[in-house]
Amino acid sequence: MTGYKYEVWEDYTGDRSVFCARVTDPFGELIGEVKSLSENTTLRLANELKKGDKGRYASDHGLCA
Repeated sequence: MTGYKYEVWEDYTGDRSVFCARVTDPFGELIGEVKSLSENTTLRLANELKKGDKGRYASDHGLCA
């Protein structure tokens, strides 16, 4: 099963810009959102959110028995 969706944008509403990412699973359910001052950190944290979705992540990578 694949199809995780990452939506990434840059938010300029404060004194400095913040990068935001929203992660949804293949069924369209929201896993979570992260915010960081750097785009690379935001993407890394978003990937950690995906890994935190243990059941779907495991089946996605053939780790389930």
